[in-house]
Amino acid sequence: MKEFKYTLLFFFMFLYQAQAQQKNAVYVGGGDNFILYDYRTLNINYELNLNHKDEARIFDYYALKTGLGVVESSHGIGFSFELGMVALIGGNAHNLELNLGAFTVYDSAGYMSDLERTDLMGETMPKRAEYFIPIPSGSVGYRFQKPEGGLMFRIGVGFPEVVYLGVGYYY
Repeated sequence: MKEFKYTLLFFFMFLYQAQAQQKNAVYVGGGDNFILYDYRTLNINYELNLNHKDEARIFDYYALKTGLGVVESSHGIGFSFELGMVALIGGNAHNLELNLGAFTVYDSAGYMSDLERTDLMGETMPKRAEYFIPIPSGSVGYRFQKPEGGLMFRIGVGFPEVVYLGVGYYY
């Protein structure tokens, strides 16, 4: 629980610092990994725009991304935290979206199951930190996002989600 509190604190500090900047994004998204294993996510993400108007750059938009979510699988429900980079190529409303980062899942169902087992068997209690599972993440997709701001839409493929879909607001 302590790790989750620090994650929330980091997330809200990140949001607070970004209030002074322009053209950030907030969106909800979900994904499904139906090919490799039974795994679904629902999350809320925030992107802090790192572009500066006078810079020469390769990408039309790049941002630091963070998100919190719920992960559901055949094993039960867990929580996730994501941190990564987002880059867009296109320069107008229709963009190629590239994501790279890390996705950490807290396997709460596994922890509770092992906790019950250790209670019954008289074994040493499991450490909660052992149930935080870091996973590299990456994706390629399409994003509709007007440069002046407004509604945004995203769809793509990647890992750990095979297919993802999101909708939000770019401001």
